[in-house]
Amino acid sequence: MSLLLEFFGRLHPMLLHLPIGMLCALGIYEFRAWRKGDPPAPKFWVYLAAACAAFAAGSGWQLHQEPGYVEDFALEWHERLGIATGLSAILCAMLYNNVTHYRKILLLSVATMLGAGHYGGTMTHGEDFIFEPFLRLAANNESQPLASVVSYERDIAPVFKAKCSKCHSASKQKGGLRLDTPEWILKGGKADGAAVNVGHPDGHPILERILLDLEDEDHMPPEGKRQLTLEETDLIAEWLQLGAPFGPPLAAADAAAVQRLRDNLVHVQTISAESNKLYIDFAATATDINNQKVTELLMPIKDNIVELSLARAAQIDDGIMPLIAQMPRLEVLSLVGTSITAASEVALKEITTVHLFGTAIQAEQPSNALATEILAEGEIKLTNSECPITGEMIDPKYTIVYQGEEIQFCCPNCPKTFWEDPEKYLGAK
Repeated sequence: MSLLLEFFGRLHPMLLHLPIGMLCALGIYEFRAWRKGDPPAPKFWVYLAAACAAFAAGSGWQLHQEPGYVEDFALEWHERLGIATGLSAILCAMLYNNVTHYRKILLLSVATMLGAGHYGGTMTHGEDFIFEPFLRLAANNESQPLASVVSYERDIAPVFKAKCSKCHSASKQKGGLRLDTPEWILKGGKADGAAVNVGHPDGHPILERILLDLEDEDHMPPEGKRQLTLEETDLIAEWLQLGAPFGPPLAAADAAAVQRLRDNLVHVQTISAESNKLYIDFAATATDINNQKVTELLMPIKDNIVELSLARAAQIDDGIMPLIAQMPRLEVLSLVGTSITAASEVALKEITTVHLFGTAIQAEQPSNALATEILAEGEIKLTNSECPITGEMIDPKYTIVYQGEEIQFCCPNCPKTFWEDPEKYLGAK
């Protein structure tokens, strides 16, 4: 019996269209008949409309008993108005012989049916589905500066709302996944865990499913549903490439501060054309800089720095740590050849990658969280004359130590590529 009830509930998406058409047709017919003084519609059609409305309401109620639905405003009122439509349609049939009462109740049935349909559409397609073309036109007509960085609130959340809310919102979580708030996106679903890999440019389950062939059963959105446009897919991919940030987009670094760095022979560049995150290298002035000078130069742009090299700056010591602690996005820090000591180890653990060769921190002191190689000076040798990644001319500023060998690259991005799979590129040195 339970299987039959479950089957009956799942007929709801098919059954609900019958009473919508029939009640609307009856309403139009009766309005015309009332205006002309004609008799009501044939009893057969009134009874058939009432039966269809009752079956649609009953199947909808049964469908709601299945797991996966969470109570929210749209679902609650869709169900209430749907049941009201079914009951009022039955009452219409019962009052058919009293034409005045019949037509009044029919008007009520049409009104509740329209309300139920509205909330049903909100559940399946999102709140602004009907008026979305007009809202989009209004947005396009507004004079706004072109955004250079993808924003979750401005660019991504509306896509999730329009194309994913039917199965992954407060009212329904297919696979246990919700995509309507950052907290639920990070919580993820039963199959893949977190839908995004925050802070990393790759490894995002949601993008993997989006890029699957449409015929693949794991493709999202599923075949038959509204698919993402190429522009929407590119927006999501760009946002994920930035590490899936949920906060406001990172503003560009202060131009005057960047120019001061360059005037002081400091290398400054963004980590990619689409990002405002910065790579900073003091290699050209390493022998002259100190804690105070570095702090003065970097403080105005501290929020933008994700990679910082102070390598071979002997005057840099533990006094630089207050500045480092104020860099919320710092991921890679090179302190090779500086005067840093074990007193800074605890603070350094908060950074993903720290290079400490040639410092007072000994091999047994750093925790495993510190990506460092402590080698004797005589063990290091330069092994390449061209970049192992691109084959271009090497730049001494971009140097790492790997298994006792000093390997140089052409730009700051190539070392990151190398660390992903060192063995792959060792033969290219």
